[in-house]
Amino acid sequence: MLTRFAFGLVSLSVLAACSASETASQAPEIWAEYNEVEREYVLPRLTEIAATPEPDDAILFIGDSITQGADLSAMFPGYPVSNHGIAADRTQGVMARMEQITRGTPEKIFLAIGTNDLHQGGADPDAIAQRVGGILDTLKEAEPQADLHVLGIFPRALDMVDSVSAANDGIAAEAQRTGVTYIDLTPVLANADGKLRDELTYDDLHLTEAGYDVLADALRPCVETDCSDGYWSRVIPIGRYALRDGAMTLGWPGSGLNFKADGESLIRLRDSGDNQFDLIVNGESRIYQPEPGINTLTLEAQSAPYTVSLTRRSESYASGLTDILSVEGDVQRIEADKPRILFIGDSITAGFGTIGPDEHCGYSIETSSARDAYALMAAEELGADAHIVAISGRGVVYNWDNNPEPHMLGHFDLALPDTLIAWDHAQWTPDVVVVSLGTNDWSTRDPGDLFAANYANLLGRVSAQYPEAEIFAITGPMLTDERGESMQAGVEEAIDRAAKKGVEVTIVLLSLATEGHIYGCGYHPGPASNELMAEQLVTALKRGNQF
Repeated sequence: MLTRFAFGLVSLSVLAACSASETASQAPEIWAEYNEVEREYVLPRLTEIAATPEPDDAILFIGDSITQGADLSAMFPGYPVSNHGIAADRTQGVMARMEQITRGTPEKIFLAIGTNDLHQGGADPDAIAQRVGGILDTLKEAEPQADLHVLGIFPRALDMVDSVSAANDGIAAEAQRTGVTYIDLTPVLANADGKLRDELTYDDLHLTEAGYDVLADALRPCVETDCSDGYWSRVIPIGRYALRDGAMTLGWPGSGLNFKADGESLIRLRDSGDNQFDLIVNGESRIYQPEPGINTLTLEAQSAPYTVSLTRRSESYASGLTDILSVEGDVQRIEADKPRILFIGDSITAGFGTIGPDEHCGYSIETSSARDAYALMAAEELGADAHIVAISGRGVVYNWDNNPEPHMLGHFDLALPDTLIAWDHAQWTPDVVVVSLGTNDWSTRDPGDLFAANYANLLGRVSAQYPEAEIFAITGPMLTDERGESMQAGVEEAIDRAAKKGVEVTIVLLSLATEGHIYGCGYHPGPASNELMAEQLVTALKRGNQF
């Protein structure tokens, strides 16, 4: 349990003690803009800091009362922490005391300043961001050896949500300009309205012990290792994702995260309430469906440490995106060296209706499951990590039912479905790429020669992006009439075109089961068919070089 530093007013008679350092001796002039009460906080604290030895290779924290009130030794035990927080201070004060701040050679620096500018100082959010940028410039020059981080202004009362957000937009831009890691803790500390969570504060500004617990959890990976990816360096993403406004956003079927934890852990997420997830704790699986809005999923296994995996069952086109706001507790990454498979497909790969009772039902989150579709079943059998880039109803030329949404060629480069957020292919390089497209093109109409041309274009882009990956193209299993024959011919033509450009692709024919639970909803492959398809794909992939 962390303790909160209790602030008290100090008589102005102590100002004479400021001669303890050159910075402190200048304090009455530098802080002339501060009112009398603010100076009663600032000036004695300057003397206190001046009298405190600076540890070697310190983890240096710079800020105001929120920083001063942090028991850093309890938050980060075993680390040489240095607290340069001063109650009532603003950006101008931090710049004025820079000589004192930079007297050592810290290994890491965390800057959290600006909330007093916004409130007591009445500064414009843009002006605050510019002054924070000036501090970052100075710190980078004075402490080139330090790994520098800047925290966004913490959430406050409801009437300050907009101004805090505006200031943080500017601070984030300054962090990008200066090449500094920006840490937005709003997803961790705020409720759905953007206000500081009631259980974490006693006055809509300062943190309680519970608030400092959350802050410690959020910053621990940054202190202990590296958080250039922000708050999410402590978890392993599953599938593609995007980091937006401090949250990890998920949209693809089968996407999510995993981690290991010791003791209680919390996953805070924002959802439409229309998605379902596979939650697996120490190998035991259950379906989790959040409520609309912000949810807190509390986990504590009977034995510790324990492993956690949370992945989407449902598709975003019907249920929306999901924001993972925070993962709190003693949480660590699960490092695993596995072969990697990228699946590019449509409803068959996404798991549309795969556990539906029969072919006569339509789409629902209850009957759809990426985990119960052939792709993830095959990946699990092969012990592989898998990314799914698949949307029901999409093709390479035409979408089902003339859906005007973008087809799948454009989604190859996207982090989230139906967005303009680019995926950085360097983040995750597959060993194998499996393409399963065409059913929707031929279900809608005959796409003609354009099908082979577009398909070959996609194969070429896949090869150019992942030149070492083996590429497989699937035909079947839903179209079993002349349309299926035409689709297979189109895929074969695309493979021939790709081969002429030096791209080698192996075709794989998947088929439905002939007995058992053959169909799911909408004549999609049911459980028995997906099991057979997974077996057929595993056999084909094992003939390659990766398994």
